[in-house]
Amino acid sequence: GAPEAAIQLWGYDLDRATYRPGERIGLTVYWRMVGTLTTDYTVFVHLLGPENPSTGDPLWAQDDGEPCRRGYPTSSWATNEVVIDGYALDIPPDAPTGEYSLAIGLYEWQTMQRLPVLDGAGNVVGDHVVLGLLQISAVP
Repeated sequence: GAPEAAIQLWGYDLDRATYRPGERIGLTVYWRMVGTLTTDYTVFVHLLGPENPSTGDPLWAQDDGEPCRRGYPTSSWATNEVVIDGYALDIPPDAPTGEYSLAIGLYEWQTMQRLPVLDGAGNVVGDHVVLGLLQISAVP
């Protein structure tokens, strides 16, 4: 069965669709609380692209932290409340141009256990959500 409490990803806004290497991505996320939680989850946002030669994986930038810059833990959220939260990811100056995606999810920092992502039918479909694509371009 579906869990009694869940955090819905209600929507998001990117400050724009195209960025240059070295710039900062501004992301606004709208969460909606269904039920109540006793656990304080940490949000992660990852910028994923071609393989990063320095790490050997597709991660180029990330912003992890408790919601609202640690100002509003998920255990304090009220049922049906919509929480507006902002994130910033700094694109490395050496990031290659091309198409990137943003992934978001939540985890419990003590265990690093990620919260499962459920579809509308309550089935687990992964441990993160891909928000959408953006372009990194060398041309202003």
